[in-house]
Amino acid sequence: MLIGLASDEDEGVREAVANHPSASKEVLIQLADDQDVRVRQAVASHPNAPEEVLIKLADDRVSSVRAAVARNENAPAKVLIQLAGDQDSWVREKVASNSNTPAEVLIQLAGDPKLSVRLCVACNRSAPAKALIRLSREQDWRIQYVLTQRGI
Repeated sequence: MLIGLASDEDEGVREAVANHPSASKEVLIQLADDQDVRVRQAVASHPNAPEEVLIKLADDRVSSVRAAVARNENAPAKVLIQLAGDQDSWVREKVASNSNTPAEVLIQLAGDPKLSVRLCVACNRSAPAKALIRLSREQDWRIQYVLTQRGI
């Protein structure tokens, strides 16, 4: 049933299919090529999105789709590494917030030029000690507050 709806002319229907918890790998692969950005975002956010779909959507021209991939807890490490260098700080924030981001990437993002990215690293419970030590040298009160709340 979902496979038929994945081809519906109404983008709202296709988005609902992409958000459906029972959406199959085949449906998600098909919807990853959708013209509507909201459909691609839903696919990128889906916990069952296949690795090859997440790899493909990590190169999407729309930053909100790349951010949805970066936020996906099942995104492969190589995708998170790639997205850590994204030109859009919003995408890097999502990488910095993902609990499955590799430690070396979080250490790198602890030195990001954007405060918002560094703050996301400080809030990430998976951030390694080296990243937190680097952040502890920050003068910004928001980062200091987060680290203090975390007992660091």
